[in-house]
Amino acid sequence: MPPVAPVNVAQPPPPAGYPPNPVPYAPPPAQYPSPTGQYPPQQQPYNPLPQAPNPYLAPGGVYPQPTGQFPQQGGPYPPNGYNPPPPVMSNYGYPQNPYPPQYYPPPPYYSPAPVYQQPPPAPAPAPAPPQTYGPICVVPGCQKPAWLDPNGVHSLFCGKRCRDNNPHLQQPTLTPNVSAFLNLLGAAVGAAGLGTRACVICKIRPYDQTRNSLFCSPACVQTSETMAPGIIEIPSDHPKFKDVANQFDTKWTHTNMAPKTAKFIYLILMNATQNASYNAYRDRVEQEGGFAAKGRTPGNENRRFHGTTRACLLGDPGNTQLCSDSTCGLCGIIRTSFDLKFYKGKTGWGRFGCGLYTSATSSKSDSYTSNKKTSQYKAMLLSKVIVGNGYKLTNNSTQLTGPPAGYHSVLGEPDAAGALNYDELVVYDNDAIRPAYLIVY
Repeated sequence: MPPVAPVNVAQPPPPAGYPPNPVPYAPPPAQYPSPTGQYPPQQQPYNPLPQAPNPYLAPGGVYPQPTGQFPQQGGPYPPNGYNPPPPVMSNYGYPQNPYPPQYYPPPPYYSPAPVYQQPPPAPAPAPAPPQTYGPICVVPGCQKPAWLDPNGVHSLFCGKRCRDNNPHLQQPTLTPNVSAFLNLLGAAVGAAGLGTRACVICKIRPYDQTRNSLFCSPACVQTSETMAPGIIEIPSDHPKFKDVANQFDTKWTHTNMAPKTAKFIYLILMNATQNASYNAYRDRVEQEGGFAAKGRTPGNENRRFHGTTRACLLGDPGNTQLCSDSTCGLCGIIRTSFDLKFYKGKTGWGRFGCGLYTSATSSKSDSYTSNKKTSQYKAMLLSKVIVGNGYKLTNNSTQLTGPPAGYHSVLGEPDAAGALNYDELVVYDNDAIRPAYLIVY
């Protein structure tokens, strides 16, 4: 095809009924006919200069006359999966213009600049793996998540292959009795080789390390709540045993008392109502103080020691049943948690008024522990306490019934000129504290 000279069409006066068009190629006013479907309204000239180098342009960005070096346009030019051209092409790639030429003069008949393909979109990130709450297949060496059934209960295995190839690990038929449930699964623990990673309730799946929990799943948390009130012994080689024992041993700071060592540690089981009210209080304090955003635990939760009277032998080897003696402060706290109505139970006074007292110093709490029965051991509680925003005091304030406005607890701190030799933490709401561990030493 011979070269075609550029066409520069002057705009004659508009015919009657059409206002002048000040900008060539501009979209028509609303009263003009809409595009016929061949191409959308143009916002700019048909041949915008590409930003990248264009082999079809002469130096200086001027379009040359079409010659033999330009390909003949026989269809869509060029094929492009990301930027498809208009459906009807002519005049070396330019679409037909349905509007009057005096208002929309056709572009010069040059070969259009190539359309630069857009890079393919970045691949979508892989979806997050489903939350498994820690349990993995019990088959040694298999690290796949345990299968979760539609009811939210985890299987022992990741799938049928591991289940069918390991019949010796399959769960026996269980009786409804919880104690029998735990005993029947004892053999599976050794077979699965979980050791210290085993959940303290089912003993067949690893506990959830991501949440610093002794349980493997919400199902076992719920089971523990149905077993409450009570205690479960934590094996001495379990990481949680070492964690609690280390806090007890290192916080024994009285120099006039022989150091003590934790011998047995038990997890204290609270029921669903007790857990829910404590969690609700923690969330309320967290909302007020925003402690998690400051790098602290939600609600500024801490673990503190508490000493009380033991009228039975709970915690001694072979003794895990709570007693019914109304004078046993230990079993009473484990059964119903702390209660302000028992304020002044043993000491007869309160340095910081009517509150629930704990300490970060295990040797201080030891002075409040006592046995009514002969035993070579003593027992102490390690509780979780919502400290929130603590109000610091160094001298006695026996008339307090709560912390000042804007505070959630009172922190009694030792001071050379004050009344305290060792720390105290006092809360004034029953839901601000729960017994967590029983330490026998």
